[in-house]
Amino acid sequence: MRILLGKELPWLFLLEVVLRVFFIYLLIMLCMRLMGKRMAAQLSNLEMSALVSLAAAVGVPILAPERGLLPAVIIALVVVVIQRIISHYASRSE
Repeated sequence: MRILLGKELPWLFLLEVVLRVFFIYLLIMLCMRLMGKRMAAQLSNLEMSALVSLAAAVGVPILAPERGLLPAVIIALVVVVIQRIISHYASRSE
């Protein structure tokens, strides 16, 4: 059983993992929507790096019971803001 579930955690944590995954899924969908319409189409290098950064930031709270969701939300917002700023300046320059 330890091989399947990892270290000894209460069964209630499995329910918490389901809730965390649902929250993280909604967060990623919201961030992708905020990053623009191109996130659903062909990705540029900037958009791909933003997506990978976003996935790396929000993956930790799903796996670690001692990690909260707030740091993932803050990191996701920072990634979205930086991507939007760079995209804005890239569209204005030749």
